[in-house]
Amino acid sequence: MPEHVLTSSGKKIYVDSRDSRGAKLVASGGDLNPPSLELWNVGLAGFNWHTVIDVGFNYGEMLVSAQLPGDAALFAFEPNPRILPFSRRTLAEFGRPVSLIEAAVSDQVGESIPFSVDLEWSGTSGLTEKGLPPASGEGHDFASVDVPVTTLDATFIPLNPPSVAIKIDVEGHEMNVLRGAADLLNHVDKWIVMLEILHMGEGKIAQLTQRHSVFVLHRPSGQLVQIPAGRLGMIRRITGHPDIYGQDAILASHPDTFTGVTVAFSEVIRQYKQSRPPRAGLARRVARRLRRVMSRAR
Repeated sequence: MPEHVLTSSGKKIYVDSRDSRGAKLVASGGDLNPPSLELWNVGLAGFNWHTVIDVGFNYGEMLVSAQLPGDAALFAFEPNPRILPFSRRTLAEFGRPVSLIEAAVSDQVGESIPFSVDLEWSGTSGLTEKGLPPASGEGHDFASVDVPVTTLDATFIPLNPPSVAIKIDVEGHEMNVLRGAADLLNHVDKWIVMLEILHMGEGKIAQLTQRHSVFVLHRPSGQLVQIPAGRLGMIRRITGHPDIYGQDAILASHPDTFTGVTVAFSEVIRQYKQSRPPRAGLARRVARRLRRVMSRAR
């Protein structure tokens, strides 16, 4: 297997040939999850962000392939010792300075914390409760290593950035990372956070909507749909809709962050209905009812 892939923007991403995720990344041309990258790019285009932070860098496709602000300060966090040699090489050839911080991110700071390394699919490595492997890597072989851990508050409040765009991909540890960034998000003027919501459950998503403005991607238009605050029924309908990308969401400091690139969910439903071919079964049922009504009239 090739040890690197050339992205559509001409950047090299180096991978571990022993890692199934690395193999799939090469096979995909460096874009393993196009809707996630599309959502991230919409977020990045919403403002001229001062600082861009990638928490859970892995091989780096969400930073290297992103449409980054030209003068933004770039940071990446990756603790996996099997991945780090490839992360370093990718960033060395990236063409822009990126501060690679070789530590896990959570809601605590420490010199050593157990980290589960997935030996088959690096993307399901991560910090977990009681040192157990992440549930998303069930059935895989894992190795436990000790890594340093920090918070976004500890790293970035001393730097005093006026605005930040953050991507978090930490295999179920997202809420811990958010807790460790609470002071930072209160401190900066403007921010967005992209994170995975697929395995969160509606209750946790509802909590997020009550605290922040939460947006998901409408795939046909490339626009964003805001999830109403605290309404479990609407959360279920929006995230489960066939035209909505329900794996990831963007949290924003202000509801007007994405003015001009949002669409109402009612419009999503209307467009979806218009794009669907007539349902033959429904047409037959309507015809039968009509015949019955007409027969009674005679």
